[in-house]
Order: sequence, then C-alpha cells, then structure tokens
Amino acid sequence: MFNRDRWREIFETIGKNKLRTFLSGFTVALGIFIFIILFGLGNGLKNTFQEFFLDDASNAIFLYPGRTSMPYKGFKANRRIEFKNEDLEDIRQNFAMLTEFVTPRISRSALTRYKNESNTYTTRAVAPGHQMVEKTILMKGRYINERDIKEKTKNAVIGRLVVKDLFKTEDPLGKYINVGSTAFKVVGVFQDDGGDREERYIYIPFTTRQLLEKSNDKVDQIIVTFPKELGHTGAIALETSLKKYFKDKKSIDPRDPNGIYFQNLTDDLKQSQQFAVVLQLIVSFVGLGTLIAGIIGISNIMVFVVKERTKELGIRKALGATPKSVIQMILQESVFITAISGYVGLFLGIVVLKNIGLKLEEYFIKDPYIDLGTALTATLVLILFGAIAGYIPAKQKKNKPEYLYIKGSELGTHKDNDKTVKVIAGKYENAEGPEKNHNVEPIYFHVVLNEGKEFSCEAPEGHNSFIYLLKGELKIGDKDHNKTADSNLILLEKGNKLTVKANKKSEFLFIAGKPIGEPIARGGPFVMNTKAEILEAIQDYNNGTFAKY
Repeated sequence: MFNRDRWREIFETIGKNKLRTFLSGFTVALGIFIFIILFGLGNGLKNTFQEFFLDDASNAIFLYPGRTSMPYKGFKANRRIEFKNEDLEDIRQNFAMLTEFVTPRISRSALTRYKNESNTYTTRAVAPGHQMVEKTILMKGRYINERDIKEKTKNAVIGRLVVKDLFKTEDPLGKYINVGSTAFKVVGVFQDDGGDREERYIYIPFTTRQLLEKSNDKVDQIIVTFPKELGHTGAIALETSLKKYFKDKKSIDPRDPNGIYFQNLTDDLKQSQQFAVVLQLIVSFVGLGTLIAGIIGISNIMVFVVKERTKELGIRKALGATPKSVIQMILQESVFITAISGYVGLFLGIVVLKNIGLKLEEYFIKDPYIDLGTALTATLVLILFGAIAGYIPAKQKKNKPEYLYIKGSELGTHKDNDKTVKVIAGKYENAEGPEKNHNVEPIYFHVVLNEGKEFSCEAPEGHNSFIYLLKGELKIGDKDHNKTADSNLILLEKGNKLTVKANKKSEFLFIAGKPIGEPIARGGPFVMNTKAEILEAIQDYNNGTFAKY
C-alpha cells in the first residue's frame, strides 16, 4: 500500500491518461453527488410534511359546531348548534380527570394599524391553554393569562411577522395597535415553527372579543387537551364520551353526523406517522436506486478502463510482473481515484444542499439535508464497489498462459453405433470434460464419426466456433467440405446448433468458446492485440522507458 515506486507509477499513469482518469473520477463524483442531492431533497420533503402536519400538539381534540341534519326531540333539522362559555366549564367539571386544558377559539379578521403602517391580520381570541395547543414560542413579553380573561383586558400577543410588517425595527412591547376600531396594548411577541402563516396571527383574550361583540358568551370552537399517557385508545374513548355528552346536552340525534364535528389530533397523528413512514421508505428507495445507478456506472467505466489497458497489462506480464502485482496496482489506483472523486462529490453535494435550501420552500421542500453518517456510508459503498469493479476485470486479465495436462483416462467419453465423442471441455450427452470453470466457457470435443452418420450438438449462440478436420469428408449444413487433407480448419458461423454428416468415416475436433472481444498478436515474449503494439513494446523495453519490477 505504501510502496513508493508503485505510488510514483500510479501518478505517472494518471498523468499520462488524463481523460481515462477524468471519466473514472467523474462517474464516481457524479454518482455520490446525485445521491446526496436526491436524498437531501427527500428529507426536505419530510421536513415540510412535519411542519404542516406535526407542528401543533398531538394530544388535542377540536370541537366545531355545525347544523343538524335530523329532527330530534321536537327540534327541526338544519338547526344551528352554538358553543357558549358554560360548555367550557361543563368540560372542566365533567372530564376533569381526563383533560389538561380547555380553551375556546374565536377567529376574526381586521385591518390592523400602527402609525403609518397597516395590514389585515387574523385575530384569535383564546384562553391561556391555547399556547400549549399551538406550541407557541414566546420571543418577548408574555402570553394571554388568567387575569386578562377575568378582567377582559385589551392586551394582545402578536406574531413575529406582524412585528416585522408594522414595527420594522422598533420594539413593539408596550406599544398600542389598532385592531379594527379598538386599541390593544402589545404585551408579547411570539414565533411559531408552523411557518409564516402562523406568525401573522394576533392573540387576544376571548372574553375581550365577546365584550366587543355586544357582550355575548358565544365561542367558535373548543379545544381540549388531554394527558399523553392516555394514548391513542384513551383519546378515542375521550372523543366518544365528549360526543355523547354534547349530543345529549344540545339535543342532537345520536345518529346525526353533522350536528357537531370532532377532530382528534391523536388519530390524525397516527395516520400522519404512517404516511411519514411511507415517505421515509420512498426517500430510502430513491437513495438506494441512485446508489445502485452509481455502482453500475462505476462498474461500466472500470471495465472499459481495464480493457483499454490491455496493451499495458500485457507488457507488464511479458516483463515478468506477477498476477498479484497487476491486481494490486489496478486496485490501488482504482481505490485512490474513487476515494478522491467520491469525497469531492460528497463535498459538492453538501454545499449545493445548503445553498438551495431557502430557494425550494415554494416547492414544498424545506431545509433539505443529509445526515453526515449516511453520506459517508454511501461514499464508502461507492468506493468499495469501485474497487470491486476494478478487481473483477483485472482478475480476468491476470491469468497467465498455462499448459493443462489431461490424461486420456480423465476424458469424458460418449460412444454409440454412430460415433465416439471424447469430451475435453463442456458436456455432450452424459459425458463431461475435466476442464471446467474457465471464463471463456470452452467446448472441446474429439469426434470420430462413422460413414453416413450424423453428429449434432448445441453451443451458446454467442460463442465463436470451428471444426478442425483431421481426416475424412464432412457435410456441414448445406455445404460439402470434401477436402480430405489433414489440418483443414473450418470456421463456423454463429448459431446455437451444429449438425455434421460424414460422407465417409471422419475424425475432427469441434472447439467453441466465448469471445473475449480482442484481437491477438504475438512476438517473442509479448502477446498483444496488434503487431504495431508488439513493436512499440519492444522499443519501450530497449529504451528502458517501461516500468520495472
């Protein structure tokens, strides 16, 4: 790993093959870059989902009045149901052990002014418990309290963006704003993780709103929070009890679905969490798919790189390089290039995510990010597969020419009245040759075929094949091959079935194998693709410009 000569050679190879190095590195960097971007955007989509659906308290039940759709106890259908202050007290008294906060909500819109600035905002008239429901975060001052409710004070808590719109850089605490025709004193400023819309609300005491509306005691809706220890089942039971209680109190037919509406956030939360799990699976699937695409890309480019280096590897082996050293060199170079390129893609992906975050909120992608551990793991996986992708073709290239001695007794033999087939490699009928597991998947038969008889066999369609006629006269397909001299070589067209007929007793070799896709030339100790490459190798060797081992 720390062989100085090998590192020098790797850098020289990279310097001489800039395009090849660039293609390899670019594929790795692009793969990890796309993975980080897509995974980060998926997480940004999850953030948006959580902001919209998981921002408020999950242990709350909302009650909304509606209109009845059935007559009941002398009341006609289409009767409007109203909530009043006494309903709040009834819930506190009858469900004290099952509830935490009971708060009304009365919503109105009004033009709000401060000095020369004005805008229309929604005011929410609430009780102190509403802060827990909305998870409102106080930045300055205080929230609506029980004294405000009891004394019906004209105090207001305004959102961060209301301050920005009306007060600019001025401190709003203690200042008065005109909400419609009524002046309210600002006693607090809040922010809300729910987004801009939530930060443009103005909160006032609900009793003050009722006072301004002719001293009535009506409320738009009621919000009830309960201890989280109740769980999902307990929350459903509480909702059922509230529904029964109010339908009885308001004289609503128990079968009427429209008199009062209930929204149980615990039930909604469970459904939202199920959707969040599905969303996480989608994000993971996108990330995995991108990673697989990157692995395939790296594998393809590394196969090309090793194939393109056939000449170089051939020269190395001709000069005495061991198969192990060839593999180590390619692996080391492959890991070096993929590691550098992978971390470049990692860095660029994280930088891009950070810079595009705010620009994507309008597309419902908020704060896209990727966990550093996930990014590093993905990068290491790509580096690992880059090494594997370099190793496999290098391993195939490392094979040294070898002589295989096979005894006649080891050959598989098939014999019948028409022919005798000795199998050196491959399989014929039940006879199997001793040569197996070679990367070119060879078929090697020695056939003696009696006069007028046929020999048939199958070979993979992609194999190259030929017949070496030792003696005799053959008919192959529709063509007669009547030259009986020894050493006749008959090249066969590609196909998946061979049929041979002997015009007279004949002896021949049938040989087939998967093509390696490279021309072959030899000269002295060198085996190359072309004669020109052999001459170049000899010249490099004589000039002393080739690598030494």
